[in-house]
Amino acid sequence: MKLLSKNSGRSRYLYAMLMVVTLGIITMLFTKAAGQTVSFEAEQGSSSVGFISDSTASGGRAVRFGQPYQDLFVSTQGNDANNGKTQASPVKTLNRAVQLATDYTRIRVLAGRYIQTVQIQKNNLIIEPFGNGDVEVVGAIPEYVNGVSNWENVQYGIYKHNLGRADNIVGGSSAIYNGNGDQWWSYNSLLSLLNRNTKNNLPGARIENQLFTGFSEVYVATDDNQPPKAPLYIGGGWSTVDLNTVNNVTIQSIPNSKLKLSYGNNNVSIRDSTNINIRDVEITGGNYGIYAADSSYLNFKDNVFKGKFGRTWTYTDVKNYPASMENAAIIVRANTKDISNVITEGNTITGYWAAIYYQTLDPALDQNNPNKYFNRNSVIAGNTVHDNGVAIETEAYFDNLIIKGNVVYDAGESFSPAPVRGGPVYVYENLFFADRTGYDVLGEAEVKPGGAIKMNNDHVAPPENIHVYHNTFYYTGVDTNAMKTVDSTANPLIITKNVSFTNNIFYSMQGNIIRGTGRAQDNIEFDGNLFYSPVSIPKRYFSWNSFYEQDGTANNFPSLSSIISAGKMPSQWQGNAEGNPGFNCVDPANASCFKPTASIAAPATLQPIPSNFPESARLNNRTRIGAYE
Repeated sequence: MKLLSKNSGRSRYLYAMLMVVTLGIITMLFTKAAGQTVSFEAEQGSSSVGFISDSTASGGRAVRFGQPYQDLFVSTQGNDANNGKTQASPVKTLNRAVQLATDYTRIRVLAGRYIQTVQIQKNNLIIEPFGNGDVEVVGAIPEYVNGVSNWENVQYGIYKHNLGRADNIVGGSSAIYNGNGDQWWSYNSLLSLLNRNTKNNLPGARIENQLFTGFSEVYVATDDNQPPKAPLYIGGGWSTVDLNTVNNVTIQSIPNSKLKLSYGNNNVSIRDSTNINIRDVEITGGNYGIYAADSSYLNFKDNVFKGKFGRTWTYTDVKNYPASMENAAIIVRANTKDISNVITEGNTITGYWAAIYYQTLDPALDQNNPNKYFNRNSVIAGNTVHDNGVAIETEAYFDNLIIKGNVVYDAGESFSPAPVRGGPVYVYENLFFADRTGYDVLGEAEVKPGGAIKMNNDHVAPPENIHVYHNTFYYTGVDTNAMKTVDSTANPLIITKNVSFTNNIFYSMQGNIIRGTGRAQDNIEFDGNLFYSPVSIPKRYFSWNSFYEQDGTANNFPSLSSIISAGKMPSQWQGNAEGNPGFNCVDPANASCFKPTASIAAPATLQPIPSNFPESARLNNRTRIGAYE
């Protein structure tokens, strides 16, 4: 009994000591919390890629999945000798903040303009504005942004400036902009610039990067025989923000503070990286707005891209072809490995040659190529794309690509799956409005728009395994043989096969609807579609089989009934019809305009969407065809 009593006393003593220690720790934590703000941030977004949302935290730390994010501050009034740990001691450059960042760091950038480029090779990083006011990061060469006064006249209208250093300038491929942000023509040779090889005396520039001397010269042709007015934005060799072999990086705006990236050679480069989020950022200019290669789990959401590839001039203004004009807002490439889960959603894109471009390195897209790499489980959804040359182009090996709910207008080619390989690719509930004229490399008018959907290509392999449901394809243009809503032939070796069109509206202002093949063995299927043209006597309403029938048989048909009476209608096609969809109006910026009249429930009856399609149940409950209910 005495032993039991002794042990009981020792237990009570140990318990009391434990309580004292515990209370001490709790008191210390509350005391520390009183002097430091700690906020908890929720994960949002789709798929496995999330976004940080924190509009209330200020200073101190933010916690994500229980992991603290330490803050660093950047200010135009800062000093890179500071530690950046408080708003009172910010660093001056983003690169210095990245250097100081440890694992799980949030870089908070105070309002202002930062003429610098940022190289990121750190994981678990957030970059966002802090406080009220916009943050602009300009990736151009600082000397030109700040203004150059010592331009040397070379000949009438041609001026030269010697930068005095190589300064990472990339030849004539750099994007060059004037003070209004309008892209200038960059010439492939100095001779072209000196000859003023323009039709309308438009400004242009040529960058000479002298590797042997270490100097760079910029030659500029102006339209008023005066030296360029500052600023002149010239994208250097670096991207505005370059992410290389990193994981879990978020670049985003916050409420009341917009993050803007502009005028880099590229504005965002992503290489060999995962879990990268670019959200609600304004991106202006650049050869590429976002360039992503060999990277997965990317989420580009709610950004605004402004390429300034404007309607103020076209290829008719300039005879020679500048490579810098082949720019893109978002380009995604699988160069050396498979990639997956690239989500491009809710963005607004205007003024680029190509808006959204998913590509592979293999230019031939030959399935027998042992080095083919796939893009798997990716999405292009809910984007508004206008005033671009090619709006959405998918030229890669795919495994399950979704293209859904996009609105495209003022495009030369609104959708070009030329070619898609592998598949499946599901294209549904999009408005594709092709109404912009294009020009070839000699400045002559091309036969464009190339089609509301352009499926022909010059590769050795045809597009395949594409399923097109409930879209509205609207085409305008001059009446030539190449004008059509759907173009799916280039030559008999690479004709499109294995594609289905179900419950779509095809509307052509010129009567040229479809060019393709109606052979059963090519497995192109049209079911439940509505075809319409206001042209009273269409010349080429439907055109196909011209590559297979060399006996002089006419292959152009003015109506569905004429195809049937000629015995050319494939037997597997069901429920197609001709008729005016009765749109409320024709305004691409207003989606409700393209809602078909309530009386158009279907050409005959809505054709069923196959049950193996993930959203078949929802689409099969729709009451009208086309993109909009």
